[in-house]
Amino acid sequence: MLDEQETRSLVEKPLNNSKIVSETPKSPLGFQSLTLVPSKTDLCKAPLPNEEPPRRPRRGSALRQVLIALIANLGPVNTGMVFGFSAVAIPQLMSANSTIKIDSDQASWIASLSSLSTPLGCILGGYLMDLLGRRTTLLLLEVPLVAGWLLIATAGGVPQIYAGRLLVGLGSGLVGAPARVYTGEVSQPHLRGTLAALASVAVSLGVLIEYGGGAATEWPVLAGLSAALPLAAFLLTALLLPETPAWLLTQGKKDKARTALHRLRADTCDVERELADLEAFRANIANLKSSAGPTAPPPKQHSIIKSLFEPAALKPFSILVIYFLIYQFSGVNSITFYAVEVFRESAEGIDDYLATVALGVVRLLFTILACGLLRRCGRRPLTFISSIGCGVTMLGLGTYMYLAKEAKEAGLAPPPSWIPVLCIFG
Repeated sequence: MLDEQETRSLVEKPLNNSKIVSETPKSPLGFQSLTLVPSKTDLCKAPLPNEEPPRRPRRGSALRQVLIALIANLGPVNTGMVFGFSAVAIPQLMSANSTIKIDSDQASWIASLSSLSTPLGCILGGYLMDLLGRRTTLLLLEVPLVAGWLLIATAGGVPQIYAGRLLVGLGSGLVGAPARVYTGEVSQPHLRGTLAALASVAVSLGVLIEYGGGAATEWPVLAGLSAALPLAAFLLTALLLPETPAWLLTQGKKDKARTALHRLRADTCDVERELADLEAFRANIANLKSSAGPTAPPPKQHSIIKSLFEPAALKPFSILVIYFLIYQFSGVNSITFYAVEVFRESAEGIDDYLATVALGVVRLLFTILACGLLRRCGRRPLTFISSIGCGVTMLGLGTYMYLAKEAKEAGLAPPPSWIPVLCIFG
């Protein structure tokens, strides 16, 4: 039999802050009735009968996503380094004290061979990232980059430089699609637009690195140092980057997709909810594919090509083709690949390497500015401004160089040297 004190302790234990507001006299058998009123604290803590447990936030760790995107975009940095290397290496190779002598034709090949193998890398990269996965492709593409840079650094003749430029161009093409797709698939919507712009910033950063390195050291040393970046990217990708959950789900690896999401979002995020969203999206795609019927044959090659000429695909495809034609004919690659030579021939009285470094800084700053303006101004106005600006400045530079050549042949004073500098920086 429990006495009154024991009864009170048992009653007050689960509701520590409850108060006894009334009690009845003891019965002949020794029982007593107590009336309890829970405190506000106990009422707040006690769950309602139909209340759901609190959900975790949908947004994962922004820091993790930013760091992972930075590692994935080390490849585009190397692409910019490939672009900028010829600008600083060609003048050194054509100098009188160069151990490897080249003429203007060989210089042109050194600058352009990387662009010859880049399209092959683009096609191969898109195929491999679907076949092997985004992370595996990011690892494989570092191999030709490291090999190409080391081949250039140890070159004893022009053929080795040619081979090295072909390899680094192949690697630059391989990295294009996987880096962007990986960044888009591992980042959440509120960060995806900003992180997707990292690729453009990375290319400009790589150009600046080569311009600065070429001004400070010789081209073999610069090529050897450039090999360190893809090597570091390989190690960081192998150690820190998981495969994208979207690709893992397409392979039927749900448990691995969940593990990858935990690594990408941290434990504070509602991983199960995001995983369910990804599965629902994949199911919708599967339903669309099966809408033609369960026995519908896979599309043939000619039907795929025919679909490209339908209005729904032809119009956006034409816009993209025109956009990239404008980009290529703006002269950006000519200036990037031959920056030192352009400054040397068009702007007298200035340090050509210092001007090249300044050009790289301006390019990087305005790339960052353009990425920030994309969300505020939109793509269309920036495209018109950029296209018109590039056309006017390239026309001004070409006119200046023509007039300078005519003036030199006629023995007249050349036009002011600040004009080409203004056009190039514009």
